[in-house]
Amino acid sequence: MAIYRKENARYNSFQEFMAFSKQQDNHVSFSNLFSVKFTTPRMLLAGGGNFSSERFEVKKNLDLLLDYYADSVQLPSKQITTGQVATIGSPFKYATNTAFSQININFRIPRSMYSRCFFERWTQLMASDSEQYTRYYTEYVCPELIIYKWEKGGGDYVYTDPKMIRALRESGDDFLLARKYRLTGAYRLGNVFPYNIGSVRLDNQQAKALTMQIGFYYERYRFYTADQFDDPGVIRDITVPANINDNVQDTYTDGGTFRNNSSTQNDVFSRDWQSIWNTVSTSTWERDYESDYQQEVADGFSGGSNTAPSGQQYGPMASDARLKENIVKVGVSNDGWNIYQWNYIGESDRYEGVIAQEIAEIMPEAVTIMENGFLGVHYDLLDVDMRHVL
Repeated sequence: MAIYRKENARYNSFQEFMAFSKQQDNHVSFSNLFSVKFTTPRMLLAGGGNFSSERFEVKKNLDLLLDYYADSVQLPSKQITTGQVATIGSPFKYATNTAFSQININFRIPRSMYSRCFFERWTQLMASDSEQYTRYYTEYVCPELIIYKWEKGGGDYVYTDPKMIRALRESGDDFLLARKYRLTGAYRLGNVFPYNIGSVRLDNQQAKALTMQIGFYYERYRFYTADQFDDPGVIRDITVPANINDNVQDTYTDGGTFRNNSSTQNDVFSRDWQSIWNTVSTSTWERDYESDYQQEVADGFSGGSNTAPSGQQYGPMASDARLKENIVKVGVSNDGWNIYQWNYIGESDRYEGVIAQEIAEIMPEAVTIMENGFLGVHYDLLDVDMRHVL
């Protein structure tokens, strides 16, 4: 018997594997670098029923404690429940439904015991041990718990965040080339509530950080990643979709958008993905810059900058390398500045001048961060003029 479809067998190449795995999107993911975001259960909101305190609204210090002190997270799992049928021969299984596991989060406990108290009050108000009643389900569940996954490098340039520039300068690193972490995925859990507060052991042995494990139940979860790695497809007419919006829009499949027109406001999964992504600062996510660049070009690179030779004596000119393509070095000025020709992304006109990142390394006073977040160059401080070539 011949080998089945031997043309499909891939020959193992170490060189190919190394080249493939070194690409940013193909590099292995690591288990660290994550953040968690709780929303406040309705019963813990100030004025949310019989509770009037603001101390257990998830904001300010409590929000930071639940995020920074989340030591480990057991991500949710999904199982497909099945049935079995046998006709003639071997039986086969078929899908019947979906089931989700509970999740556990280990928290480090601060000296104030603030986060511990939060979960104690949450469970006490949810199902008090002094009476036979529980609160209504929609009152005690946390509408959303989002677990974000980050990876090193690939995010926005660090110089776009004023809070980080000083530290990088003092460290001696090249802050103009340094990048923030990249947000690569998110787990969105709906209608979450704690079912178990784990035991905490105290002893007189060597001191170590005090931790607690909290177990959570939830209705369902959704996983999200960047648009270029996801395609929800198009729902066929015969299909009845769940009450969710997986993505804002489907730009990869012809035929429209995967979204449900249901207007159920109380279902956390009836809201679209953009409402989740907006909880993260846009400066922390590596956007698809190409469309942004084209818009900036169309708008004349708004934000106090110019792109034409006229006006360069009055303000910075847009010379950020991220705005350009087809960059070719054409010479060197008398003062030693490299001179390049390029076109702005999405445009055909060619320009000549310098690249802001190179100038900033030697003469940072000639470079400024414009309102739109890109770098501009004060050409009046250089012996190079920016000019329109073609």
